[in-house]
Amino acid sequence: MLSAELEHRSLWQETASGVSCPRLERGLHVDVAIVGGGITGLTAALLLKRTGLRVAVLEAHTVGGENSLRTTAHLTEAVDARYATIEKDFGPTAAKEVAYSSHAAITRIRAFVRELKIDCVYRTVPGFLYTEREDDLRALHLEYEAAARAGIHVDMVREVPLPFRCAAAVRFPDQAQVHAGRYLEGLAHAISGDGCHVFERTLVRDVDEGEPCTVHVATGLDEGAPEQRVTCDRVIFATSAPPTRFALHTKLAHYRSYAIARVESGDVPLALFWDMDDPYHYTRIAEIFGKRYLVIGGEDHKTGQKGDAEDCWTRLEEYARVRFGVAPVTHRWSGQILEPVDGLPYIGKIPGKEKLSIGVGYSGNGMTFGTLAGMLLAEPDAPRARELLQLYAPSRVKPVASAKDFVAENVDFPAHFVGDRLRAPDARSVEEVERGEGKIVKLGGERLAVYRDDAGALHAFSPVCPHLGCHVAFNNAERSWDCPCHGSRFDTEGRLLHGPAARGLTAKKI
Repeated sequence: MLSAELEHRSLWQETASGVSCPRLERGLHVDVAIVGGGITGLTAALLLKRTGLRVAVLEAHTVGGENSLRTTAHLTEAVDARYATIEKDFGPTAAKEVAYSSHAAITRIRAFVRELKIDCVYRTVPGFLYTEREDDLRALHLEYEAAARAGIHVDMVREVPLPFRCAAAVRFPDQAQVHAGRYLEGLAHAISGDGCHVFERTLVRDVDEGEPCTVHVATGLDEGAPEQRVTCDRVIFATSAPPTRFALHTKLAHYRSYAIARVESGDVPLALFWDMDDPYHYTRIAEIFGKRYLVIGGEDHKTGQKGDAEDCWTRLEEYARVRFGVAPVTHRWSGQILEPVDGLPYIGKIPGKEKLSIGVGYSGNGMTFGTLAGMLLAEPDAPRARELLQLYAPSRVKPVASAKDFVAENVDFPAHFVGDRLRAPDARSVEEVERGEGKIVKLGGERLAVYRDDAGALHAFSPVCPHLGCHVAFNNAERSWDCPCHGSRFDTEGRLLHGPAARGLTAKKI
């Protein structure tokens, strides 16, 4: 079992129906190999299967991947990048295409739910982009106008159905919400069979583009796990950790986003809510097993760059207490969000690679943009797909939209690569490492990442991330080692949890 999932399983993981897919144990040939079993990979696989192709989904963990089961499952046209910004940076036509494609993704999810009869509590609900501050009204009105020009039937309202005062909101009708775990399990069940497969605990190490393409996989997450090969005509990367050699990691920033759930008495209606804070908070109701849960997310920060990540949940709980009253928290979890430097996801062929495609960089719109990516990667010749693939192309260059953010995001790599080696260690002795705690310790002139488990045993590793050599930092909230440069994460036994690293931390003896 993965240690990162032991204490902080999401509401969706705890209440899913349950699906078990095999591990890849032998070589295989298919038409398309898909790296990642989250929302993008499963959507693309099912659509490809319907065209008669043989597909293999290769997931390092379990169905839902590292992130799709850690969403709050808002399905919305109200994108994080905001339509006023998209219109300014990309033009009014692009804003219309973002609105159209977001709506198409929601329509696709609704169609799958009906066609496959997935019991995933799908609901059509309104969404509210709101503010509690009068100072935000001008920016809110600009967003209302831009969303309307993009073709969304929005309303500007003063009354927001929340139990605290709001200054105003943009109301987005006909948005949706879903139980993420049950929806993804429904897709996985529909994929398996007729020459198509979903494999869990099957880690992709590398991919060679050739005739045919060759995917090198490890049948497990531990070092030394047996390796197999999957050959195919083309490969889709449906993972939030694109391989380093494609250079997309320089155009993406990794963030952790936190969520809590608690039982709600009934004062909050079925709707989606997003405030205008930075980072913003997002709220919804989930109806599961006859209970209503209030789900609140937010408190984002760059992966590996938060000294006390536990404080993020504390602040979320305080936010919920002040605005919604006192109630015990039943679930709390976090997930990885990838922010593209220009605000829009990267979907399409990897530059210079005719047989390799990717979908990545969905910001806080993972379920919507992830579905869209699966649709475009599986059906590039569908109506309007060509125009959308040009808008979301991984090869695009939008200096007006991205130059400043590109520099700001990539300064982390040289700063941490050098600075972490010069910075004083957390401890000079392993005796300073308490149970359940991880610290960078300097022993005999060597830096080690040392964790002491609840039984008192020590686990030591090189702190050097195998990706590009930055030093990892301990995440006290989830008991993981996180890289502050490009977001790779490792459990307390050094095993890889999240790329772009392809291997775990190197074990060391004390």
